[in-house]
Amino acid sequence: MMWAVMGVGMLFNAIQQNSQAAQAREMQQSQQAEMQKMMKSMTAQQQSMNDTPFNNMLEIQTGLPEYPQENFSNLQEMQMGHMDARANFTAELDNDLQSAKTAFFQDNHYETELGSEGRQQVALGPDGQPNVKFGGENGDQRTARLTFEGEKKAELNDKHATQKEQFLNKEKENFKEFLAMNRDRLENPYVHGELQKMVVASKKKSLDLQQNQEDERWRVDMPPSEEIAAKLDTGLKKLHAMDREHMEAEENSEDAKALMEHDQEVASILYDHKQKAQQEKSEENFTMDPRKMMAMAQQRREPKDVGKSLPSYLTNAMYELGVYSV
Repeated sequence: MMWAVMGVGMLFNAIQQNSQAAQAREMQQSQQAEMQKMMKSMTAQQQSMNDTPFNNMLEIQTGLPEYPQENFSNLQEMQMGHMDARANFTAELDNDLQSAKTAFFQDNHYETELGSEGRQQVALGPDGQPNVKFGGENGDQRTARLTFEGEKKAELNDKHATQKEQFLNKEKENFKEFLAMNRDRLENPYVHGELQKMVVASKKKSLDLQQNQEDERWRVDMPPSEEIAAKLDTGLKKLHAMDREHMEAEENSEDAKALMEHDQEVASILYDHKQKAQQEKSEENFTMDPRKMMAMAQQRREPKDVGKSLPSYLTNAMYELGVYSV
């Protein structure tokens, strides 16, 4: 899992399928999206530096710490290793479950009935669950079962999409409210610290919801077998333990800490220089033409790009939620 550097929204895309091929596609799409957001963040921060008076630029550039590229590479390697380990585990679990499922339907089948379109469909009991009958399934029963499972998966996907949208919208509003309350202090390191606490809390809520949804995806097409249920419960417990172990390893690694400290140090340096520049501007504004003062006041009321005020790790999290300005 790339929990340490992912935005809230991206967490939902990191672990959504059980096959290695699907995970590879998800990972590639996530990396492309993350690269686009990072480029937008870098562009915004460069523009923020361009807004700084020219006589301060050399001082800022020479005072910035060197980017810890080795730490970034180390963390990325750790994350790739974690994703590979997870993919291998889920592939093994899926193979085990599919073998058990195949054996189940060699000895049992779902009762079927004639549907409204003249085709056989799975007959459901009062509890809405299939009626299991002894005897291996035939071709028509298998077709009816696969159709039933496909419908259940589609219903679950719709449910999960709604849950995801509601969660992200709620989180987005919470962050927008916080940013609006602190609009004039977005460069302040204390505000960055409070915002980071919100990001971490939101990511953990996102991870909980994501794991619940993944559990439901694993269970949706499994037959009512105590043996299969026990096998799945054991596998999911191990998978969740692996996720927690990976998350803690990434979050507490020296490489992640070094990257965070770098961004915080850069943000602090830029904040100090901006404070100095604002002080110089205040002194100049004392004798400024009233029309220029009105234009500056109007500019302050215009939407403010968060990428010009927040360090990259926070900017990426905001962009991932679709929060670009305040």
